Amino acid sequence: MNYETFLATAVDRLRDEQRYRMFVDLERIAGRFPYADVIAAMIAATASFGAGAGGTRCPIPR
Repeated sequence: MNYETFLATAVDRLRDEQRYRMFVDLERIAGRFPYADVIAAMIAATASFGAGAGGTRCPIPR
């Protein structure tokens, strides 16, 4: 079995289904965290939507 081809096919399928996750590279100064903006945004989001231990997933188109 050619694992590289198998993996490439699986990744291409995820991209086609728009389920491939892209992570944004954040620029920051090492050791300094963006406290004010992030914490304010978290508080606003929690006040609006609530918080919990669960999560949601996008439905898989079939």
